[in-house]
Amino acid sequence: MWGVRRKMKLLHLAILSSVLVVSSIICVKAETSNPLLKGDRSFSIAITLGEDNSFERALKSAESSGMDRRSEMQINWNEIEISPETYTYDVVEIATRYFFIPDTPIILTLSPLYNLEDGRPEDLRHLPFNHPRVVSRFKKMISWVLKELKGANIDVELFVFGNEFDLFIGVEYAIKSKNLELWKQKWGEITELYEQSISHLKTISPGIQVAAEMTSDSLLGNAKPFALRMNQKSDVIGVSHYMKNTDTDLHIPPENVASYFAELLSVYPYKPVYFLQYGYSSKSSMGSSEEEQRQFILNTFAAWDLYHYSIPYICFTWLHELHPEVTNAMVSKLGPPDEKAIGFFGGIGLLNHDGTKKPAFIELTKQAKLRGW
Repeated sequence: MWGVRRKMKLLHLAILSSVLVVSSIICVKAETSNPLLKGDRSFSIAITLGEDNSFERALKSAESSGMDRRSEMQINWNEIEISPETYTYDVVEIATRYFFIPDTPIILTLSPLYNLEDGRPEDLRHLPFNHPRVVSRFKKMISWVLKELKGANIDVELFVFGNEFDLFIGVEYAIKSKNLELWKQKWGEITELYEQSISHLKTISPGIQVAAEMTSDSLLGNAKPFALRMNQKSDVIGVSHYMKNTDTDLHIPPENVASYFAELLSVYPYKPVYFLQYGYSSKSSMGSSEEEQRQFILNTFAAWDLYHYSIPYICFTWLHELHPEVTNAMVSKLGPPDEKAIGFFGGIGLLNHDGTKKPAFIELTKQAKLRGW
């Protein structure tokens, strides 16, 4: 999620004055305007555990907000395939316990790349992403997972390719290698892997929709042409978004939610948008506060009403604040200690680690109830 975005400088939001006016009006009237009933929209909250370490209690807390589905089931390829064509991951047990609601299809994310990591099995990592061996093994793994789920009568509504995979490509090839031609080449390779994989998927499970989860930085920034090409084959536009300014790594003010929605939908006007990760920290090191986080939720629901026809689903990330030790461990993987990163990972929860409600959670519950959740 963090993705070393200040280095990448991929997103430069160009907000039209007319859109700013709309955004301002929405922000002012959000408290008093008539909310739009939820209709076909749905939302979830990504579950993180509190200090009691209880998934059941965490789920109960999340459901008290009105959420009507579970967040997507995310699995990295190398977690499933521990050696060539040997699969040991208990897909059905994990899906049943954490992600499946009877009579509700799940969202399934299988990641050859995730965030800043290469998620392929070790023996494939030296190969191009579109190498025949990589493509063949990824397709076989997909087939195995879907067969396991089908055998347990667990339907998949949406197959998602990768978890912010664009960050890996940007950091590894544009930043570390400083080789823009190689960066472009890798976008081509990953696009070919995606296209061949979903062609196979559509053959074995024709009714499943497909998406590739990318950050807003890539969808709207320097990688936009590659994202557009990749999404030609997508049924759904999969988005990870945390309202951050790439130059400063601070949050963009929450009143800009509507203008961001407008910009994104101007690029993808004809396909539904699923926000698979969506959040806003409450920490001062991110230029935010608990009140700003609450305003982010308020403005999100107001803007969602305006663009309800294009945004069927939002997953709010995430439920509990992480324990400081967990936050520090996550940040240490990114490099030297960084107060902004600590503030980001340590502040996007909607509940405190002890389970007490932050203003943002209270606002989310209120806004959801007003719309019939």
